Amino acid sequence: MAHVRVQQFHRNIPVLGGEAIAHLKATGEPFGQTDDLLPNVKVDTAPRLTADAAVGRARAEVGCRDCSLRSADLWIVRTEGTDHLAYRVELRESAAGPPLSIPIVFVDAHSGNLILRYDNLQTGK
Repeated sequence: MAHVRVQQFHRNIPVLGGEAIAHLKATGEPFGQTDDLLPNVKVDTAPRLTADAAVGRARAEVGCRDCSLRSADLWIVRTEGTDHLAYRVELRESAAGPPLSIPIVFVDAHSGNLILRYDNLQTGK
């Protein structure tokens, strides 16, 4: 089988969790689809907060002022039926070796409030 995934965008901004996947048999014939597109996205796409301010807020939330910045990009995040324009701030906390954590913090680009946070450090043996 093969899978073709497309990311949902609203006014050139990616939508968190919004995606569609076409599932194909080995012959290339359609097998099915997964539709996780978010309907009726409604959000002001002009941020009031700067990316630098969002990074500062994320560092304060994580408690790591010396974490290195990996990225700070605009995303649309839907929580409890409300769409938010948010900065997805990816930080890297490390000592002199591999990362100890890779915090991802979504900061509302209008209010500066924390929307979502998780550690994206992935390990394997």
